[in-house]
Amino acid sequence: MIAFVDKPRALVITGPTSSGKTKVSVELATRLKSEIISLDASQIYKDIPIGTGAPSVDEIKRVRHHLIGIYTPNTRINAAQISDEAFGLVKSFNSVGKLPVIVAGSYMYLKFLIHGYLKDTSPKFAISDISYEKLKVLDPEYAAKISPSDKIRIQRALQFIQLNKKYSEAIKNHNFAELRVKPLILGLIWDRKELYSRIERRCLEMLNQGLIQEVSNAAKLYGPDAWGIKKSIGYKHFLKYLKNELDFDTALRLFVKDTKTFARKQTYYMLHEPIKRGYVVLPKPGDLRGVEINVGDKKVLCYRYRLQDLVNVIEDFEFKKPCIIYLDAKYIFESLDE
Repeated sequence: MIAFVDKPRALVITGPTSSGKTKVSVELATRLKSEIISLDASQIYKDIPIGTGAPSVDEIKRVRHHLIGIYTPNTRINAAQISDEAFGLVKSFNSVGKLPVIVAGSYMYLKFLIHGYLKDTSPKFAISDISYEKLKVLDPEYAAKISPSDKIRIQRALQFIQLNKKYSEAIKNHNFAELRVKPLILGLIWDRKELYSRIERRCLEMLNQGLIQEVSNAAKLYGPDAWGIKKSIGYKHFLKYLKNELDFDTALRLFVKDTKTFARKQTYYMLHEPIKRGYVVLPKPGDLRGVEINVGDKKVLCYRYRLQDLVNVIEDFEFKKPCIIYLDAKYIFESLDE
């Protein structure tokens, strides 16, 4: 059971890729006279702004952004590190009366920021055999949740096992029950067909902005296997294109396909994680103010707020418990032109 005591507060804007998180966050931060903290596993890297969909120069001029382009792509960064940096920023903003606007593109980063994470304080030691097959035998439950190629997680789990405890059991005991930030989360919901159209347009826009040249430059500067490069959607496809391993049409098709797959995963997490964590979810079933939006395999009840109405909701929110409000994103965007 989470103990709800006074905690730092934050406004979180989340949604699948291409849902308009950056634009909405800039508009809200401007009206709230606040600043933006990015929680994105790719946008923390410099020199790859097109491929990561980083905020534009104009957007950064309008509102100060944090945790954007601060590491080179050959630096391996983890969710714990970035969530701790973000947590420090949240506390700093709260101390001067600001409600920070967090743009959450990476849900693990967001979960770690809000609930903390399993801290392993045990001594680290080398593992001579970092074997996924070995992990499957010793801790099959955890092995089933990770990729066989994820050497970092495999090594961490095997270290736990050598200390006579299963990593899966340690995670269960932690269960992300801590609450270190009280969030109001705004989830941007698009009709599945409209979201797919936005993704297709965005992929083409990124190419028109010079994505292929950016991929080429970054690979030469940091190496094609740099962590920040190989984990970014699109980069692996156009690296293969530059090596003549894929033709352009195939690279583009896979780029769009993988982006849509990623968007589906983000949507699933956005809809299920708040329920799992016991958040207040709005609108509640049966709320006549809500409208249903088709996200593919289900319909989601959403509120329709114009931007200024949304600002009023935020300013009146009491932050008693973690809360997510699902919003008709198209309606918000239409109100930006009013």
